[in-house]
Amino acid sequence: GSLTLGTLSKRFNCRQPFMMICAGMGLMSSLLIVYAPMRSLWLVSVLFFMTGIAASGQILSFAMVKDLQPENIVGTAIGCNNMAVVAGGFILQPLIGELMQCFWRGHLVSGIPFYQLVCFQKSLTVVPVCFALCFVVSFWLGDITRRS
Repeated sequence: GSLTLGTLSKRFNCRQPFMMICAGMGLMSSLLIVYAPMRSLWLVSVLFFMTGIAASGQILSFAMVKDLQPENIVGTAIGCNNMAVVAGGFILQPLIGELMQCFWRGHLVSGIPFYQLVCFQKSLTVVPVCFALCFVVSFWLGDITRRS
């Protein structure tokens, strides 16, 4: 997805619409994965594929940083962007684990914690919230690029 998105955004000389499409697609597919009752492995696989493609839209943030910064600070700006991308995984994975513990009702099966569906749904709400935040930020970034 990253290679295709980068190529398309360069060819059409616009990054913001692709970022918004990815964020919207990620929001919709992650909401369906977390909340919609599904029994079809094929449908779940397609939704996870769509979520992966949507997540690859983060690569466009590097190109936008390069486009918006003066040449003398592009390296530093890209480093800061990379730190934010890595920090997302560093912070969000333990956060979801902590939320799972908070929502766990203490039920054990053969001595192993048993988490109910609602526990997963509440904890994994972080994912669609992040995609929604990405949509808002990509919309705002488009306004910045129009002013530049």
